[in-house]
Amino acid sequence: MTDETVQEAVVIPGPETPIVFSVTDAAINQMKAELLSLTIPAQEDREGYKHIVEARKMVKKTRLDVGKKHDEMTEEAKSYVKRVKAEADRIVGSLKPIELHLQSLEDAYDAEKERIRKQKEIEAQARIENRVNRLRSAGMIWDGVVEMFILLQEHKISWEDIKNLPDDQFEPLAIDIEDRYKAYLEAEAERKRLEEEEAARKEAERIAEEKRIQAERDRQSAELKAENDRLEKLRKEQAELQRQLDEQAAELQRQQDVMRLERERLEELAKPKETEPVAEVSVLPDREPSTAVTVPVAEAIPQEPALEAHWATNLSKGAQREWEKDLQKLRKVSEDFGAYKYPELEYVDARNVLEEFQNRLVVAIGQLTANISEL
Repeated sequence: MTDETVQEAVVIPGPETPIVFSVTDAAINQMKAELLSLTIPAQEDREGYKHIVEARKMVKKTRLDVGKKHDEMTEEAKSYVKRVKAEADRIVGSLKPIELHLQSLEDAYDAEKERIRKQKEIEAQARIENRVNRLRSAGMIWDGVVEMFILLQEHKISWEDIKNLPDDQFEPLAIDIEDRYKAYLEAEAERKRLEEEEAARKEAERIAEEKRIQAERDRQSAELKAENDRLEKLRKEQAELQRQLDEQAAELQRQQDVMRLERERLEELAKPKETEPVAEVSVLPDREPSTAVTVPVAEAIPQEPALEAHWATNLSKGAQREWEKDLQKLRKVSEDFGAYKYPELEYVDARNVLEEFQNRLVVAIGQLTANISEL
C-alpha cells in the first residue's frame, strides 16, 4: 500500500458542492487487507517494526486529513456538515480499528524494548553487585577516595573496571585476587598456629617449672622436717645424756663429799689425845652396815703423805675391791664420753647446738677426770 492509494478521493454529493474526501472505501478496504494482517514476528525484526510505524503514521495522517476536510466542508452548510460528519465518522470508524491495531503492535514492541532495557540494567546491576561481593569475599576493601577496591595495599581494581570489564577479562582478575587472598589466609593461619604452639609450649614449660619448683619445695620441706625430727631426737638424746651426766656428776660430788668428810674425820682422829679410850671408827658411812670397815682409833692414822697407804692398809679386802670397782666405773664413764663419735651435720644451727654440747661435755669430762684423780 502506498500514499497514492490513500490519497484517492471519496466524493459525497451535496446540494451545491460535492463532499469529497481524500480517501476512498476501496483504499480503506485495501488498508484493512494489507495492514490488519501485519505482525512483528520477533523483537529483533526492526524492519518490520519500522514498516508498521510508517503504516500507522500513514493511516493516522489519512484520518487527520479527513478530519481537516470535514472542518472545511462544515462551513458551507449545516446539512452538509451533518452529511460530511457522518461520512467522516464512517470513514474514521473504519480507520480507527486499523490504527488501534497498529498502535497495539507498536506499543507492545516499545514495551518489550523497555522491558529488555530494564532487564539488562537489572542484570548489569546484579553483575556489578556479584562482582563487588566476590571482591569483598576475597578480602578487598573499598577506598572511596581513589574509588578502588584494594587488597593488602598492593592489588587494586577500579570501579570502572568492575562495571565495564567483560566477563572473560574480569574472571581471570578475580581468580588471581582470590588466589592471593587464599594464600594470605593460609599464611596467617600458619602464623597463628605457630604462635599458639609457641604459647602452648611456653605454658607447658611454665607448668613443668612450677611443678619442678613445687617438687623441690616439697623435697626441701620433707628434708627440713626430717632434719628437724632428727635434731629434735638429737636434742632429746643430748638432754638425756646431760641428765645422766648431771646425775653422775652429782653422784661423784656426793662421793667426793663423803670422802672429804671421812678424810677430815680421820685427820681429826689422828691428832694426839691425852687419854682416849680405844674405839672403832666406821669408814665409808654411805655403804651398807655389812660392808663398813672399822679402824681402831688407837692405831695412829697417818698424816697426808701416808693417807693413801693408810686406806690401803686399813680397808678390808672386800671394801678395797668395791672401791676399785667404783674407780673403774668412773674411769669407764670418762673414757666412754671421751670416745663418743659425734654425727656429721649439714645445717649451721644443728652444728652450733652439737658444738655447744661438746664443749659442755669436754668440761664435764675434764672435771670428772680431775675428781677421779683426787680419789
